[in-house]
Amino acid sequence: MSYQSWLKDVTHINDIDPWHTTLRGHHKDWGKMYDERCEKLSGNRREPLHIDPQFSQFFNSRLHDSQLYNFTRTKNSVVVSINEYAAQVLAWDTQDALDLPSLSTPFLIDLVFHDVQYTTSVRPDFNGTLRYDNIATALPNDSEFHMTFIRDWFFQSHSRLQWVARIRADHKPSKKLDSNIYVLIDCATATAIDRRLPALKKIYGPNIVRLWNDYLNRIDFTENIPNYPHFVGGFYDYFERRLPAHGLTWEDLRVLR
Repeated sequence: MSYQSWLKDVTHINDIDPWHTTLRGHHKDWGKMYDERCEKLSGNRREPLHIDPQFSQFFNSRLHDSQLYNFTRTKNSVVVSINEYAAQVLAWDTQDALDLPSLSTPFLIDLVFHDVQYTTSVRPDFNGTLRYDNIATALPNDSEFHMTFIRDWFFQSHSRLQWVARIRADHKPSKKLDSNIYVLIDCATATAIDRRLPALKKIYGPNIVRLWNDYLNRIDFTENIPNYPHFVGGFYDYFERRLPAHGLTWEDLRVLR
């Protein structure tokens, strides 16, 4: 008997999103359900993933607030390209200091799904019923239209992985449909290709490598600021401290003008 993914039979948002609630905000139990959902989500992020550990940093909602950039399907694989948030913030925070031109460079992480047996994208209506919506044709076509990566998670069944991602789109095709679109992929395994550093080097030159590695390894982080340095000016502040540590100045990053 040939394999058929259970994702093919899902019809309601509760079938794929464990953290979704159909309760309205004014419902007396909404706050309780919200707290329980957040606790469950935090627990899920601490669980080991059924993928190679070297790729775990890119899954399980760790690309939250990044932008969906592209979605491509080949015969046996799917590639979901994400314009990663931290690298984008780095460019924004240092743009004035380095007198950089307006930047359109994406800082991509490719999520690659292998031996894909099934994939689709759907939106819930206001009753939670899932409706097909082709995400490949819903991709942004201008800078004012964003598709924000909210979270993603895995299921496992029949020794295969089922990956679900929730993405919030600025635009939606119908007033009857939700702004969230869900990508569903059934695959044998998932990997990732980190393309951020080559893109950063094109802007800042080779000296960015040491600073970027400092950031990735959380060297000299300000502990009393949540999510440091992901706030306005945060990377400028961080580089102000790390440049001298490497014997560098801002001039050593002033490559693209």
